[in-house]
Amino acid sequence: MTEDFFADMAAKGHKAVTRYATFFNEGVEAETMIDGVLVNPAPDKLPHYGVPHHERSQFEIMLWWRLPYIVGQDKEWSVYCLDGGANDRPSHVGRGRSLKEAVKIAKGRFPESFARIEFEYNEEQIIVPEFKEG
Repeated sequence: MTEDFFADMAAKGHKAVTRYATFFNEGVEAETMIDGVLVNPAPDKLPHYGVPHHERSQFEIMLWWRLPYIVGQDKEWSVYCLDGGANDRPSHVGRGRSLKEAVKIAKGRFPESFARIEFEYNEEQIIVPEFKEG
C-alpha cells in the first residue's frame, strides 16, 4: 500500500469512516498477522522514531495511528502503538510472555481498531473483514 493509493482514494471522493488501516495493513510486510495484529512488521515499514506526530505524513498516520503492533521473539513480545502517548514515537503499550498474551494486550488497547468497518468508495460498498479473537 502506498501513499499514492490514499491520495487517489481522496481525489475520487472516498468517504471513509474512522478506521480501515487494519484492512490495508494486510499489505505491510511482517512476519505474520494474528487477528489483525501485525507481528514483527518489517523495520523499514514501522512508524518512525524521533518525528513529532504533527510532522508525520498523512499516509503514516492513516496506516499506524491507534493500531497496535507486536515486536519480539520467544518469550519477549512487546506491544507498541502510535497513539500520542509519546510525542515523537510509538508508545510502549505492554509486554507479553507469550505471543497470545501480546495479541490480547494489543487488541485491548484500541478494540475499535479491530472492529468490522464498512466504508464507501464511490458507489461501491467495501466491507472490511471482522477479526475474531482466538
